[in-house]
Amino acid sequence: MAPIDTVHFVAQYPIQCADEASVTALESPFKLGPLDELVLPFVPIQTLFVYRNLASSPERKIFDIERLPKALSYLLNYYPHLTGRLQINSETHTPEITSIGKGTELREASCNLRLDDFIPSDRASHSLLVTDLPDCGTALLAPFDPSIEGVCRDPILAIQHTRFACGGVVLGTRLHHIVCDSGGFFQLVRDLAETYRGLASSPHPTLACPPVIRSYLSDLSVLSPQGKQEALDYKPTAYTLAASNQEPAASKAVEHGKPIESVPSTQTAKPPVTGRVLRFTGSQLRDLKQLANDPSGKGWVSTFEALSAYFYQRVYRARHQLLVSQGDSPTEAANKTCRGLFASINMRDASRLNLGPNYFPNAIYPCCANFSHELLADS
Repeated sequence: MAPIDTVHFVAQYPIQCADEASVTALESPFKLGPLDELVLPFVPIQTLFVYRNLASSPERKIFDIERLPKALSYLLNYYPHLTGRLQINSETHTPEITSIGKGTELREASCNLRLDDFIPSDRASHSLLVTDLPDCGTALLAPFDPSIEGVCRDPILAIQHTRFACGGVVLGTRLHHIVCDSGGFFQLVRDLAETYRGLASSPHPTLACPPVIRSYLSDLSVLSPQGKQEALDYKPTAYTLAASNQEPAASKAVEHGKPIESVPSTQTAKPPVTGRVLRFTGSQLRDLKQLANDPSGKGWVSTFEALSAYFYQRVYRARHQLLVSQGDSPTEAANKTCRGLFASINMRDASRLNLGPNYFPNAIYPCCANFSHELLADS
């Protein structure tokens, strides 16, 4: 892993909306929706975008740091709620956004090494992995405090622009997951690219397709009384609702004012987790998605859903094969191997919630499923 001290902080720029009216037109607090509330507030979405300098001279400046703040401020005209801060409502205990207009964060940094310096010399593909970068890439992102105090205090959106000795740039982008899912995140990044390119021909760039930033069912008044009751009656498979008078688990550790003696654990130490990086090209992902979708065109499966199902089946087969190699019969191995799948389903499509292609907030629903051994092993 590359040392963290190769990255040096240069400057920090507070970014506001280019048009103040976009902030004043937004109510505060800005309500999130039920699909947003399925995400824990301290979970971020963070991605590193690597731009190589293909010119012969490293002095050629690609991805100009002077243009980026302007592009970001015009982008925020369409996402003004991202200039606020997350808070947990003290009465309803639901997340919402307040202090709209406080701004987002743009950091400038530099690295005295070339991007190619991070690639091991014995790697045949000569490709750059995120684990090669300083601190596994964390040094190329703005600092993050995952405590509830930190996520409510710090900007919802933070970007770090790091220029390398070769002239290449890594754009580290972090966004609170509670305001959007991966589909919304990459939509935001594409919109930033559009405003950045737009500054080359216009001092006031605009987006051709503005985003939808209000969350599905953030305003429950749109539901009829019957619709509200149907929602309350629905029993999801992945979640349960605890009664308000139920004792918290922590309070059960005390009985009549005396601590209950802890029971010694009989569990043996588990082996350490070893990470692996699996690379999928765009064409491989397209082929996987095509295999997962019905050839007749009925229904729809997203790329992420197809990839999740692929991993699920491959992991099941590997675990089953391991038990068989250790002496279990195929039937015994199948009975010991978990067949449950916990996956995220994208609800944007017209055949689902029909939220539209430019819907920015979270639109994923976590579902549970359990499939037969025959389906997983042989299909």
